[in-house]
Amino acid sequence: MIKIFRVSGGSMSPALNHGDYVLASRWFLKPEAGRLVVVRHGKLGIIVKRIAEKTSQGFWLKSDNALGSSTSSMGMISYGQLMGTVFFIIRKNKTTPS
Repeated sequence: MIKIFRVSGGSMSPALNHGDYVLASRWFLKPEAGRLVVVRHGKLGIIVKRIAEKTSQGFWLKSDNALGSSTSSMGMISYGQLMGTVFFIIRKNKTTPS
């Protein structure tokens, strides 16, 4: 299944900007280090972040912008929290494959 999510905030700038949309799926791309993912975080809600490190128990996320949430503040993310791996970005004025 493909899902669409709207980016809110600037924590992923310059890769993603406020108002952009991402298409994500659990089927097309595996969650690997460096890829953008959408997860359901217990405290932060639904967020789009980049995988910093993948382990057998889950993965650690990071923001692209230094002003975004830190890896340690987000904590380890379990595979069950993964909503999808981003495979396409819809910008306010144009579209780009991720």
